[in-house]
Amino acid sequence: MVNQTLRNWFLLLVVSSLASCKSTNSALPAGLPLTQQNKIPVSQIPIFHPGDNLELYVEEDSTFNGVYPVRPGGYVLIPKIGRIAVDGLNRDKAETLIARTLENGQLKNAKVIVEHISSGIDRPGAPGVLKVMVFITGSVTRSGAHYIPLTNGRLPGVYETLLIAGGVSKFAQIGKVEVYRTSASGKRERGVVDLRAIRDGNAEDPPVNEGDIINVAEKVFGF
Repeated sequence: MVNQTLRNWFLLLVVSSLASCKSTNSALPAGLPLTQQNKIPVSQIPIFHPGDNLELYVEEDSTFNGVYPVRPGGYVLIPKIGRIAVDGLNRDKAETLIARTLENGQLKNAKVIVEHISSGIDRPGAPGVLKVMVFITGSVTRSGAHYIPLTNGRLPGVYETLLIAGGVSKFAQIGKVEVYRTSASGKRERGVVDLRAIRDGNAEDPPVNEGDIINVAEKVFGF
């Protein structure tokens, strides 16, 4: 607990010291390009098999959230939904299938995030999932360093990254999330992201980059 508190304080101090860095007028600086070794061939994207686990996050209804085993029949059993066959699907396809199933009977709209947790069985052509490391601090559920998986060789967005990392706290100021990034010139620059616009479908979710610091400020209430 003490070590975690010290890490949180360190991250907050880093963010404070970066506040005077070059600002980018509410836009993120260009990220460093993915190197060839960061790209995953489509044929090697991890897929679900019996014995694996599927971690599910549904933004609109947290009662669906959880880790579900892929059973011998190739399906996961999700309360209030039933069996969903995921054997042979990658994360993107599993997300689409589960979202469509939810929208057919449970929710009007469903934003679904799925994570593949391997059974540990060494299958040919199934290497470890490549990840990008980011630092998250401020008004969030879990601060600190997070390793976020790439999907089909694609870097996750800022909003997506925060959801995967556990989400923001109740009083988070989601309209002004700060991202500190080392640009191609080597300078640490600051950008601001409005998660509300992304959540409402009015803006694209800008991709994170290796080593980004994401700071979610807490709302300030007047008295």
